[in-house]
Amino acid sequence: MKFEYKWSSIDWLSDFRTFGWYFFWGFVLGVSLIYSILTQNFLFAVILVLGLIFIFHPEFQKPKIMRITLNDKEVIINDQVYSLDDYYTFFITKINERYFLEFYPKSFFKREIHLPIHESLVEKVREDLKKIMPESKIPPRILTYIFRHLWP
Repeated sequence: MKFEYKWSSIDWLSDFRTFGWYFFWGFVLGVSLIYSILTQNFLFAVILVLGLIFIFHPEFQKPKIMRITLNDKEVIINDQVYSLDDYYTFFITKINERYFLEFYPKSFFKREIHLPIHESLVEKVREDLKKIMPESKIPPRILTYIFRHLWP
């Protein structure tokens, strides 16, 4: 029943952002910013300026390498350790030609884990994880799909 998998992956793909992508989101945020100033909704304006910074600032555009270790007891992402005892189910999904392994916590106060996983590991990991926890039949929430379509 013991198993261990190690892999590295980038947290999101950076090559999907074309000039059109930046133009579209810059236009949407710019028009929204003008609207918020004209309607004197300054809190919305501050939120939009923060959004502009997060989308266009080069430091936030760099994908980071994730070193992942998965075994029968825990998931280690870089240096953070998550015990599998805190999670009740998992789900493997394919979004935008990329596979993701997701763990759902038993407690509301624990975070969900979303990991990119190599296609070659999907079936092996699924079979081994089924030995220690059930696979969810419910697909991920719509927010997960939206997030993964914006940052695949």
